[in-house]
Formats: sequence, C-alpha cells, structure tokens
Amino acid sequence: MKVSIICVNYNSYEQLRKYLVSLQFSFEKSRGILLEVFCADNSSIKQQVKIDLPFRFEIVQFDNLGYFGGALAVINSRKTVKESDYVIISNVDLQVEEDFFQNLTSIKIDKRIAWLAPKIWSNYEKGDKNPQRCIRPSKKRLNQLIFLYSHPFLYYLYEHTLYRRKKNKSTCPDDLEIYCGHGSFIILTKYFVEKYERIEYPCFLYCEELFLGELIRKADMKVLYKPLIKIIDDEHVSTAMLPSKKYYEYNLNSLRFIKKSFY
Repeated sequence: MKVSIICVNYNSYEQLRKYLVSLQFSFEKSRGILLEVFCADNSSIKQQVKIDLPFRFEIVQFDNLGYFGGALAVINSRKTVKESDYVIISNVDLQVEEDFFQNLTSIKIDKRIAWLAPKIWSNYEKGDKNPQRCIRPSKKRLNQLIFLYSHPFLYYLYEHTLYRRKKNKSTCPDDLEIYCGHGSFIILTKYFVEKYERIEYPCFLYCEELFLGELIRKADMKVLYKPLIKIIDDEHVSTAMLPSKKYYEYNLNSLRFIKKSFY
C-alpha cells in the first residue's frame, strides 16, 4: 500500500518535527507501507528541517498559498501522489497514533468511498472533532453563517455561548456515512483522486471540508467516519497567528464561494 501525505506548514517548524516523528513511530510499527511525505511550506521565514526519516520527505517551498492552495499545488504537480492508495492532507500541529498505519491498512473500502474521516482528538476541546458535519448544511444555514461572519461581534458571542454547548460527537458509530470530515486531517482514497485528477480551490483558508463534501456528493461517492484511525490535535498553531479581521474575512469569502458554486 502506498500513502502520500501532504502537510502544510506556516511558521510551525517545531510542530512539524513532532508530526514527522509521530509518522516515523507509526511507520516503523507497520508492514507493507510505501510512504512519501511532502511539506507545503508557506512560512514567511523559511527554516531547514534536518531529520533522518525512514521514508521519503520533501519540503516544497511556496509564497503563502493558504492551506488547500499549498496542498493542492503539491498534489497537482507530483505524479507519484496520483499513484497512491491514500492521499492525506493535514496540518502539522498534530500527531498520529502509533497504530495509525496498521489500522489504515486494515480497512477495506470500495470504489464509492472517497474520504475516511478519522477520530481527531482535540486536546483543547477534550473531544473528537469528527464527524465534522453529518448532513449537508442548508442554504439557510450558510446564510446564517455568512451573516455572523459579516458581524464579528455577533459571531464572537455565538462561538462563546451556543457553539460551546454542542454535545461531544465521539460516540458516533464506526462506518457512519457523513457529509464531510474535519479539515485538519483529510484521508482521501485513490478512488477520489482518480475521479478528480486535478483540483483547484480558489479560497485562501476555510470551508475546505464543505468544498470536498460537495465534490464527493456530486460524484455520488461517500465519506465514512472511521474512529479506529486516531489523530491527536494540538490545534490552531498556524491559524491562531491570524489577525481577527483576516479570520472573519477568509471565512466570509469561503462561505460565499461555497454558496455561489454549489447552492
């Protein structure tokens, strides 16, 4: 089995090293895995990463293209990625469990499976960030979010009241079919990559999950929640650096794009 991982770094080299070490531990406990890891480096101040790894590792430097911008630039330009059984897009502020690759290889999928959404344990929220969305958001819901991001103070109130009252989702059953998973660690199958040989996402940050969910829905494929695969998320290292004005601006632009393109 071949796995290609494209992780996206923005001035988070310490987290990148920890991430790579976690991949190494898991890789060394697995059998029959051919692994390559590309780092789409959007950092404003570039650093060298000197680390001995038992798999191919390459840093691809960019001016800041954003999360999906950097990841897709690698995917669209690397032939070897398109030959993989799984293509993973991730942040670097997380670690995989030691049995990650073992469990990934044990999963049987068919040609309709496009995305496996793992258990992403958030140390900040003390819960699983998946399933991100079990059902497709309505146009009304998108309009509500667009309104909230257009009025940052209202969104702040929402985030610190209603949002924090949401129930933990970690009790969801294995193999639950969902609309989309969380964007911090996305496991795409070879069947999705075969269907969409080249992908372009014009937004700088945010709503990547909705974008993929719509592509998968359009192709009549499926997203499965697979808590057997576990990720530990230290969360928001890169996006926490964003000025709040940019945070709202990027979310607003992405939501408007999703609404215009798919609704």
